[in-house]
Amino acid sequence: MKLLRKLIYSKWYTTCLNNWFLIAIGIILFLLSWNYPICYIFLGLYLFYLIKNNKIIFLTTIILILLFLFLLLFLYLSYHQTTTNKIDGVVVSIEEKEYYQEIIVQKGIKKILVRNKTPMDITIGMKIEVEGINKKIDQNHLPYGFNYQTYLSHNGIIKIIEATDINIKGKTFRLSILRTYVQKYFQKHFSNESLILLNGLILGDTSGFSDELNSAIQKNGIVHLFAISGLHVSLFVSFLGFILSFFHLKEEKQIIPIIVFLIIYVIITDFSPSILRAAGMYIFSFLNNKYKLKLSSLDRVSILFIILLIYHPYWMYHLGFILSFLVSFFIILFSPLIQNKSNIMQSFLISLGSIIITFPLVINRSYEINLLSPFVNVIAISVVTCLILPASILVCIFPFFNYIYSILVTFFLSFVQLFSFVSLTIPFPHFTFTNSCFYYILLISIICLIKKKKIKIYLSIILISFLTLFSFFGHVSSFPTIQFLDLYNGDSTIITNRNKVIIIDTGDGSNDALSTYLKAKGIRTIDCLILTHEHNDHTGEAIKLIKEFNVHKIIISAYNDIDLATKNVIKVKKGDTINVGNITFNVLHPDKRYNDENDNSIVLYTNILNTKFLFTGDASIAIENKLSISSIDVLKIGHHGSKTSTSETFIKNIHPKYAIIMTGRVSTFAFPDQEVIDILNKYHVIIYRTDLDSTITLKKINNQCIFQTMR
Repeated sequence: MKLLRKLIYSKWYTTCLNNWFLIAIGIILFLLSWNYPICYIFLGLYLFYLIKNNKIIFLTTIILILLFLFLLLFLYLSYHQTTTNKIDGVVVSIEEKEYYQEIIVQKGIKKILVRNKTPMDITIGMKIEVEGINKKIDQNHLPYGFNYQTYLSHNGIIKIIEATDINIKGKTFRLSILRTYVQKYFQKHFSNESLILLNGLILGDTSGFSDELNSAIQKNGIVHLFAISGLHVSLFVSFLGFILSFFHLKEEKQIIPIIVFLIIYVIITDFSPSILRAAGMYIFSFLNNKYKLKLSSLDRVSILFIILLIYHPYWMYHLGFILSFLVSFFIILFSPLIQNKSNIMQSFLISLGSIIITFPLVINRSYEINLLSPFVNVIAISVVTCLILPASILVCIFPFFNYIYSILVTFFLSFVQLFSFVSLTIPFPHFTFTNSCFYYILLISIICLIKKKKIKIYLSIILISFLTLFSFFGHVSSFPTIQFLDLYNGDSTIITNRNKVIIIDTGDGSNDALSTYLKAKGIRTIDCLILTHEHNDHTGEAIKLIKEFNVHKIIISAYNDIDLATKNVIKVKKGDTINVGNITFNVLHPDKRYNDENDNSIVLYTNILNTKFLFTGDASIAIENKLSISSIDVLKIGHHGSKTSTSETFIKNIHPKYAIIMTGRVSTFAFPDQEVIDILNKYHVIIYRTDLDSTITLKKINNQCIFQTMR
């Protein structure tokens, strides 16, 4: 106690009081600099500001930055992948997939993801030895796409092994087994929607949510209700406090059982960053009052932010962690301004402010914002706080109330779905780091200059104008751009020229890759959708595009029998032309119906700024040899590089400068065929392949073809 009192009255401690947020800002700028070097400029300017104003705050910030530098370097060296295909460790997680078991094995701070195709009775805590084949970790294949390699590294997973042999060496106790017990308890007593909602609200596990429910939750802007946080913790603490009071336990003695419960709950929720923050703030508040630490709410959240990042530095990339603290900072700063408002108005203003403060981060998940979200949030938070969450806690303790609970769940989910249909959404393209910086600089300037009304109005107009232009014209290109997408299975090409968008084929629709990418680009209107032939790897996402986008016209073969349930379908055959803006496609095929669906492919020729393109769909050699065309600049190779297309005679006749092969990633097909590659090399054709180069982008700038690849 003497040491604590000495610390509390020290010059360093008293100087840092009410200033911990300044130290947190310095650490944020440093961590941003780790990925975005331009932030070193902001960090340098900020440190210069600190040293001019307060040397103790400056030195504390520098010491912590050096600590984080050491931690990041240590983690980088520790996580560095090795080539060994034999590992041993303790099972910390196991998940049953459709065709295999996904096991996470930990040794020290390193984790290895093991895929086991032969199911075994493996549980958390088992010590196992695994031998297998090192698998390549997938990266993102489309711009703005999910990068599995980055995701695994940020979770401490250094490699993936496909197991050929697993030996169980023993067993030890792991705290994470508690989560498994709770999951089994839920599965035993609940089913269907009750089970799904309990997993979401109590455990933060939304994996059981349907695509429709996830979409509705995102549209309504109530994702935070399923990210366990302060709302949940306050209700749990209140509920536990009520029970303890019922047994006549005095308030000062309730703290210990409540803290024990929070620690257990942190374990059950798998150390979720948002629950760690909420539980940590409660415990921190208790310690602050008990030991008279004199820390303000802003101090406490800043110190907790630093402590949690020291515990897990890679949480700086965890969206839930970032949003949880960003909203917490906002509420602490904003609450004094609205404390005299009614509860409903407070809830509305906090919801509105949270949307504004988190906009650049949240928009990259759904690529749209619902203007009704603040209003929906007021209702949803009230329903969850007063009804659904208390009922969820009660039914966990007394499962025989499940019948009544299931009625409440049905009501709540119907409410969520209903409000998603009356949403008023505005689409936005992907917010880059530069866009986000510009947004936050304007927003902070408006807040700081709130007393200078004229300047505030001008800055607000600039911010609104920026968002409006970005929303409606973010995808518009000043020069023609052709993108050959790296999809899991199939072809898809996007041609944009100014405000016109043309799509040739859609791939098979795996993970809704095409539609998600179009939304990320800010594209919601498709001027022309061309489906070369009926095979699923070329039309698999067509129906989704028609439902979710404004598709002006759809082009299919005259000999295509696909039913797209829409009226704006145009059938074409040899000799027809397709006009989209200033781009004209000449249809070179089909000339009749063929037994082989590949030979019914639409073959297109176009000239974009003196560059001649030929798109051949999956047409075979027999069809290619019927084409009367020569001297092509860019050839989209037929049938993903299969030897059924691209004969030597064909290449000799058209003599392309560049060849694009969209191979897909289905390993059983083994595209492209070496014979095709040899023919192209023989005639000195420059080859781009999605299996090697990932998504390929061709831009026409000053009549020059500029190719950009992701690898």
